[in-house]
Amino acid sequence: MKNNNYTTIKFTRCCELRHCACTHEQFQYVDVAYISVSIPPLRSCINIIKYFKRNPQVKVINVFTNNPKAGVIGRIRPMKIPVNVFDKAQLNNGSLSHEIALLKPDLIVLAGFLLKIPMDFIIAFTDKIINIHPSLLPKHGGKGMYGDRVHQSVKDAGDKETGISIHYVNEHYDEGSIIFQAKAKIGEEDSIQHIANKVHQLEFKHYPEVIENLLFP
Repeated sequence: MKNNNYTTIKFTRCCELRHCACTHEQFQYVDVAYISVSIPPLRSCINIIKYFKRNPQVKVINVFTNNPKAGVIGRIRPMKIPVNVFDKAQLNNGSLSHEIALLKPDLIVLAGFLLKIPMDFIIAFTDKIINIHPSLLPKHGGKGMYGDRVHQSVKDAGDKETGISIHYVNEHYDEGSIIFQAKAKIGEEDSIQHIANKVHQLEFKHYPEVIENLLFP
């Protein structure tokens, strides 16, 4: 079932903060956007938060979601991370992009986000929005290709491997420049769930690392 829950996590590289021991010249942010519609995206969200807890130069400063019942809210509450809720109108009328622009983000990271990113976002954050797709693009991408639909397409095509594609976001679904891909072998006996599990493992391992590499080239 399609569900357009959108969660954005703000990270900052610490700089001249009294509680941080690092010496960057200015504040820098990375925004991470997540769908909290199902367990894997929620786990991916928490996975990235925990990953950057190990990095003293990165601090999670905020979470945005358009779903007031998003599971991520309860999961991060014990971490004492602020949560803001927005609606679809704010996404489309420019107010959300304006709010994020005030934070001067270095990166906006999407995961499982099913709505098309408005042009004001793309213009405001050219080459600063990245997404992860659960296949080896350009195969099995495009409008309507998400979640198990992708894995079913992979299986129906008889592909011998699948994977993840982390790419920049442009005005077309899944057509931005590819930043990173990782592969996993699949067999005829693999079910849709087995394929999904292999892809989720790749996402958990590589997505935080790619984010970190983009933040700290």
